[in-house]
Amino acid sequence: PLLPILILLLTMGLAKNWDFVFGDISTAFLHADFKSVGTGFDKTSEYMWPPREFYPDFNTVWKMNRTVYGLKTSPKAWQDYLAKEFASMDFVRSTTEPNLYFHKEKEVILLVYVDDLLFTGKREDIDFMFKKMQEKLKLRQTGDLSEDQEADFLGRRLQRRGQEIHVLPLLGQIEELLQQAGMT
Repeated sequence: PLLPILILLLTMGLAKNWDFVFGDISTAFLHADFKSVGTGFDKTSEYMWPPREFYPDFNTVWKMNRTVYGLKTSPKAWQDYLAKEFASMDFVRSTTEPNLYFHKEKEVILLVYVDDLLFTGKREDIDFMFKKMQEKLKLRQTGDLSEDQEADFLGRRLQRRGQEIHVLPLLGQIEELLQQAGMT
């Protein structure tokens, strides 16, 4: 369902002559803790066995205070954490698409896919919100879609040519699909 939202945002942004900026949040799941998981009970930590190559005798258990990739509860904790942080920066979460956020005052719309972000809006508003988010998250810019630029998002290559944005599969994706189907 995110691809139609992406295409809608790109169309809106072009119609309004807005900019597009892409960002990535490093160590995303480590920002969230277990308290942010809305499970109905107060879970403040989780336990796991460490890798055998470090503790081969299996007599050690790690107490996890933060979420990490691979735990069942991590995606929910991360989404809850992000929603709380974005709300503190005056973003309102869409009621129909939980990965879409609108700023209350600035002309900025934010599309989130796990730890990848697409900002669309007025450039000065995007820059302001990007810097504000960098104060709370390990956020880095991964590209923008200004004139004649390309960027990757949601497993697609986005190419801007004037007032058009082409949404294409990533290089190698078509060949891989054809190969898997035995059509090469």
